[in-house]
Amino acid sequence: MFRISRVLTARHTAVLGALALACSDGSGPNGGATTGAIVGTVSSSGTGVSGAGIALTGTGTGNTTTSATGTYSFNNLTPGNYTVTVTLPTGFSLATGETAAKQATVAAGATATVNWSATGGDGVTTVTLSGTSFTPGNVTIALGETVRWVVSNGSHTVTPDTPGQPGVWTGTGQLNSGDQFEHTFTTAGTFDYHCIPHQSLGMTGTITVQ
Repeated sequence: MFRISRVLTARHTAVLGALALACSDGSGPNGGATTGAIVGTVSSSGTGVSGAGIALTGTGTGNTTTSATGTYSFNNLTPGNYTVTVTLPTGFSLATGETAAKQATVAAGATATVNWSATGGDGVTTVTLSGTSFTPGNVTIALGETVRWVVSNGSHTVTPDTPGQPGVWTGTGQLNSGDQFEHTFTTAGTFDYHCIPHQSLGMTGTITVQ
């Protein structure tokens, strides 16, 4: 009887271990997914709007910003009901009939999609700061247009290589995730700039004003 008891205990331990391993990677005991996702796009006239703030509340919470192509995602979400709210960058407004806050229901193993349509943005070029890159790194604009730098993640600066150059902006100091800075160019020329913490890693950019 003692031996049988030990064998059963060992088997039970193995089963419990298998269950714990299956659940630790976000799947259920039978290998099924236990989480879902919310993804979407913010666009204006068919072009993605980068740097839009996206806030998630409800069963879980989170914050992110849209990428250079206007997309965003929240992954590994607990199934349930959520509210997704957009905050548009300066110069944009929601299209007629759109609301800033929208509802989404997340199911295990499924992806819910929440999109917004916006208007505006004429004369504004957005550069996204992410990792160790400005995207796009080289921008050409017309005289009188504006460049908006939006931090997707990390901490960065937008620092002119030549601070005394006519028409250049004043260095931003540290910008954190979700922050943005913009400058309207009223002088033609080529404006090189960099991120102080990541310059050695190649985080540089150029604005050409024609």
